[in-house]
Amino acid sequence: MTNAEGRPPLASRPVFVHGMWRTGSTYIWKKFRDLPGYRAYYEPLNETLWIVRPVETEIAPEYTTKMRHPEMKEPFWKDFPLRAQGGVEHFLKVFSYEQYCLEPEARSPSLFRYIENLISFAELNGQVPVLQFNRALLRSGWLCKNFKPRTILLLRNPLDIWQSFLSVNDYFVSGICLIIGQNRRHKVLGKIAERYDVPFFRGVSFVEEGEFYSLFALSKLDELYPMFYEFYMLTCLYNVAFADCVIDMNAVSTDSRKRSLVTDSLESLGIQISLDDCAIPSYPIQDRERKWQSCEPEARARLQAIVPPEWRVPADALKALSPMLTEYFQENFSIFKSK
Repeated sequence: MTNAEGRPPLASRPVFVHGMWRTGSTYIWKKFRDLPGYRAYYEPLNETLWIVRPVETEIAPEYTTKMRHPEMKEPFWKDFPLRAQGGVEHFLKVFSYEQYCLEPEARSPSLFRYIENLISFAELNGQVPVLQFNRALLRSGWLCKNFKPRTILLLRNPLDIWQSFLSVNDYFVSGICLIIGQNRRHKVLGKIAERYDVPFFRGVSFVEEGEFYSLFALSKLDELYPMFYEFYMLTCLYNVAFADCVIDMNAVSTDSRKRSLVTDSLESLGIQISLDDCAIPSYPIQDRERKWQSCEPEARARLQAIVPPEWRVPADALKALSPMLTEYFQENFSIFKSK
């Protein structure tokens, strides 16, 4: 529990937040950053951390407006131990995308050293570390096994996420293609990559890789929502097993009772943050969106054939989660319930 000054006890475990891009993860991250007892790391696997310099950490107001982020008074990267010559200590290029999939029993000494250093840096400053991940949805099991964190999973209706992707630029769609393409050897992602002809490409820089996958994504943009739906629902199913608290951002934005239940769930973990101002938007469904939505039943059927049994949602977990979920996620998770 936090005390009257908002400071959590120093013995608290790290807090890991997992979410797809555009799920309100920046909003949740800022909730922690605003409390003095936490050191909240923004997107600790972001490719920018490979090269960012301290003088490059300022936030342009127009960027915050474009991304619809909460107003920022301090730079995103100020909490990191940035090196004068650029980058964060121990960060490697492979962390952002190439190593997106890690089984719980896998060995990754370099990633362990990087995450451990961030945790230690927070603790040396008398703070509880919060790591807000947007690039770790298929390595959350590895992170749980190695760091024993309190884990929060963020959900949002995939159609809203897709519309939000397209309202910004092609970065996020290209990023999904990059993840799937560079992880073609994964037992499940490989099947999605094959189905949608996502190629493998590894460049010497993120710029080179981004340009390659941007060209691919833009050439097939009208066909890629089913691919995203399969990928996103797959990551949601995988993460439920490792989450101590699941926050359906559509639910907490529209239903005060569900918001109260989520707040209680967080408090049971010793986390006191207010979600009363949560207002993630839902986008109108017009002809284009109806076309995408109509793809979901077939995409679910394809996903049924490739989801490993151990990734399915146990009945007791679904029963416990359902009161905090929108009807959309109740129905989708029910389809992938353990038998």
